[in-house]
Amino acid sequence: YAIFALMRDDTPAPNAAVEAYLADWSDGDFAAMEERVVDAPATFVDDYQAVVDDLGVTEADYELTTADVGGSTGVARYSATVQLEGLGEWSWDGSLSIAEEDGEWLVEWAPSNIHPELADGQRLALTREVPERAPIRDAAGNPLSVGRAARIIGLEPRAILDLNQVKAAFQQQ
Repeated sequence: YAIFALMRDDTPAPNAAVEAYLADWSDGDFAAMEERVVDAPATFVDDYQAVVDDLGVTEADYELTTADVGGSTGVARYSATVQLEGLGEWSWDGSLSIAEEDGEWLVEWAPSNIHPELADGQRLALTREVPERAPIRDAAGNPLSVGRAARIIGLEPRAILDLNQVKAAFQQQ
């Protein structure tokens, strides 16, 4: 006599759990994401919504690239591509620490889950830096105009006693 027993592991695969998390993120369903996180902070949903609002994200796609699991912990790597209103596409690669708790794979919370360079107390924001204007030059490379110090002069019309004196002062300047 021989007895064979087939056993099935009902534990959800870590890949499926991470893919569900990333799909919720792509859809902007931050409350559903929060359910898939170990010890999510009270500000979880607000933190993710702030990224959308502060950066002007119009579309987002987060895709699992690899998941390395050893026992009940692992690291899942993802690629992110977001469309920023008026700026175009921004892409990066990130990672998520994952852990199995009570037979369920969950993402372990860290600010770097949002973006790999993000730390506690930091937020993503758009900034604009306008460089110093380059000189305007002629064909020989000589400046066509040279900046010089400016003066701002203000007048209070009710305080003018002699209009001709004011006109003469302006002409002198």
